[in-house]
Amino acid sequence: GTPREAPADLEREIEKSLRLHIEEKRGSRPTDWNNHVKKILRGILETIEEDVRVGETPKPEVLKRQLDAQAASYSMVGFPMNFTWTYMKQILDAVDATDIHNNSGKELKFAVAVYVERYPNAVFSVWVYVAALTSLR
Repeated sequence: GTPREAPADLEREIEKSLRLHIEEKRGSRPTDWNNHVKKILRGILETIEEDVRVGETPKPEVLKRQLDAQAASYSMVGFPMNFTWTYMKQILDAVDATDIHNNSGKELKFAVAVYVERYPNAVFSVWVYVAALTSLR
């Protein structure tokens, strides 16, 4: 992508690339997506960026509360990552390094959320949250 892109366009591009990349990495194993959790994770990313932008430290207990409703249904593995936008490979490599695509379990689903904040001089702060959810039921 180019630096002139709108943050929403860049978000869609990164999310699409991440989903395809994880599906490719999983090979023949099924890859199902949980869009409800994706929306929650995106909200968390937005909260983290807002905290960072005003110089506050993100509060894990506040972020955890946003996920508590899911805790009854799923065991979740994942965490947010932040990048200054340069190129897609940097993000894909970082997600690969987490080995999250190799998770397995009962009714495994994945969630990918992306939030992009534009700063002056065509600088983009990119937040990515990739999670693997295993059913507890």
